[in-house]
Amino acid sequence: MKRIYAIFLLLTLTSPVYAEHNWSGPYIGLIAGVNRIKTKDTIPNYDPSVIPDITSTNFAGGFKAGYNYQINPKYLLGIEGNLIFTPGSKSESLTGGSNSETYSVKQNHILNVAVKAGYISDKFLPYVKAGYSNTRLSDLNYLYWTEGAKKSNHNGLILGLGIDYAFTDKIILGIEYTHTNYEDKSFIYGGPNTLKPKNSNLLGSLSYKF
Repeated sequence: MKRIYAIFLLLTLTSPVYAEHNWSGPYIGLIAGVNRIKTKDTIPNYDPSVIPDITSTNFAGGFKAGYNYQINPKYLLGIEGNLIFTPGSKSESLTGGSNSETYSVKQNHILNVAVKAGYISDKFLPYVKAGYSNTRLSDLNYLYWTEGAKKSNHNGLILGLGIDYAFTDKIILGIEYTHTNYEDKSFIYGGPNTLKPKNSNLLGSLSYKF
């Protein structure tokens, strides 16, 4: 019996211990995926004044950086910022009363800063996030209009959810969906005009944890 106990104790002491992944620390990464912007345009001189939404779905890519703090073995808080470039634009034919013309909107980039809250399951980290977003629109332009194209910056609230996977101690893979509602902006372009954008992103990421 003593011999059996000694063998069991020896096996226990020499068996490898697999510790759960430690998520705490800074990281940087690349992001890429699909961006969709929907812009509601209100032109009071038109009848009706709210024209059909101008939408654009295209590629998005950029960079991210952040810091995670593991509160305990199961819960995590973090902060993350990213810069997303969104090439592509959408032109939409507009009609209002006797008006018939083409109006174009292009989104240049998105800047996000958000806090994260996650639940740790060893190498998997599902999380939710919320924070501040800013996007820049350009080429706000009526076709054939002689006045130069307008530009506008819009601030908004970003909400999202995602999941990260620790491929190794240093390499993190992830996928994330976010939605942002931006403030409206009014300006004069031949006449009064108000734009209110909304944005959705589905992005994959590859990060390096320090």
